[in-house]
Amino acid sequence: MKHLLGLTEEEIKKMKAEAEANAESDKKAKEKADKLNEADGMIFRDRKATIGVWG
Repeated sequence: MKHLLGLTEEEIKKMKAEAEANAESDKKAKEKADKLNEADGMIFRDRKATIGVWG
């Protein structure tokens, strides 16, 4: 039986299993990206403040 998106039950089960198997690595990758974004934001703010003071 196909669902509205054209996927079979077996395809849906496979996709869910893959998502669950990758959940931990996805979480770690997200945490790393969040930390990098935070650091980038801090650098941007510091540069902006420095230019404002010394501009």
